[in-house]
Amino acid sequence: MEITELELESCLSSQEYDPSPHRTDPSETPVSERRLLPIVYTCDNCDYQINLALSDFKKHTKSSFSNLKSDDREFFFNYINKHYIKQESFIDFYCPKCKQPTAIIFIGGDSGYWGEFLFKIIKVLVLKNNN
Repeated sequence: MEITELELESCLSSQEYDPSPHRTDPSETPVSERRLLPIVYTCDNCDYQINLALSDFKKHTKSSFSNLKSDDREFFFNYINKHYIKQESFIDFYCPKCKQPTAIIFIGGDSGYWGEFLFKIIKVLVLKNNN
């Protein structure tokens, strides 16, 4: 078994939620693309789609709760440490269709824009069974 990092653009409908109506730099994601919810995750293994709501990210911000079995969680934990990935917050789950273990690593919290919640997805990791 091995961990694979997915290209964010290929598996997510959006990578962040930022309620601010402003951009300070033209290279930043346009406002219209920073406010799309729910974010749809598409499993790279079976194409099953999962809607992730703002409440999902709020609930898992800076939480250590995992939906995975301890062995699977350990694979992710070891990979994250080995590759020096800052894991402030994560959502992990098994794909409902193919049961592939998945972890979405993100940063989230109150924004400077009226204290509204924002998040940005950093990595999507999947545990591939090489059998």
